[in-house]
Amino acid sequence: MNERHSISIAVLSTNQDDVELVNGTLRDAGHAAHCHWIENPNKFADILRNEHVELIILNGDEYSDSIRQVIKQKDAFVPEVPVIAVCDSVDENSILEAMNDGACDLVSTEKKARLQAVVTRELRAFRVERALNSTLNSATEYRKQLNAFMQGSNSPIAYIQEGIVIEVNQSWLDLFQAKEKEEVLGLPLMDNFLDESQAAIKGAIIATTQGKWQPGEQLIVKSRVGEGDAATLELGFQLTDFDDGPYVQIRITPPAWKPEEPTKLVHEALKRDPTTLLFHRAQFVERITKRLKRKPKSGLHALVYIKPDDFSEVSSRVGFLDTEEVLAQFAEEMRKRMHPRDVAGRFEGTVLMALLER
Repeated sequence: MNERHSISIAVLSTNQDDVELVNGTLRDAGHAAHCHWIENPNKFADILRNEHVELIILNGDEYSDSIRQVIKQKDAFVPEVPVIAVCDSVDENSILEAMNDGACDLVSTEKKARLQAVVTRELRAFRVERALNSTLNSATEYRKQLNAFMQGSNSPIAYIQEGIVIEVNQSWLDLFQAKEKEEVLGLPLMDNFLDESQAAIKGAIIATTQGKWQPGEQLIVKSRVGEGDAATLELGFQLTDFDDGPYVQIRITPPAWKPEEPTKLVHEALKRDPTTLLFHRAQFVERITKRLKRKPKSGLHALVYIKPDDFSEVSSRVGFLDTEEVLAQFAEEMRKRMHPRDVAGRFEGTVLMALLER
């Protein structure tokens, strides 16, 4: 702080000699001060409104307002600017009282060296805080812009910190068939990918955090989306710094969907019950057998047996065809409440079953 900085200082005193005292004291310390002499509170408000004041020096013996009144007035304009009080007679009790009233310190007008030290200390703290706030505000604004871009992107995007999903966009939710962010935020990223791909993903995240992942490089992995077969996805990784630390951005390249062959569409349709669109019994049993061979990353598997009560009465009232429509709507409500990794099927009649991971 020994370089010559231009300091904008408000000197509150009815005695203009205090302005010379402050100027001379700071000039001796190597500071170029631009002082605004304020002899009454009305002028103080105008200075705070129109000037970029960095420091306020108040002579408690020569100004009409108390320290508390000065603090209240300046907080309405520049709450972060420090106030240093000076007076002729200073002791430990008066220093404590001044600081309790809101001043950063109380200095005797006779102790020029101490005034220089206190001014230097408070200016350094004020400028460091201002620079930090500016950096944080810039980072916050950048994050807002990035989030706006992210939400408008067609590519599924997620932000990861220490392996946990912190933020995702709508395209990510759509891909993994999640209805709300709460279904994926705070969960391990690996829950979305097959075991065979997890080691490669972990390695890519580590390489990204160490600055070793090449821009544009893609990692091909496998993920099970919803109830279907494993899907092949291309992942891109990028390190992003926010005000609360570094994040790894994962962007999934949208697959180039090709028209399904008629035979493949037919084959897929034959796996499902035409009324409920859930898997047939044999397909359901085959899938849960595979799923139960491996333990979930967290939580447990739960097998749910569902059979509506007194459904025969519904059939007698609305007829067989409309009964199937009622069952179809019931199955639709059931599907809405399932998570991406849940599997459901129709057994016989009105019996539905589901394997849940919770």
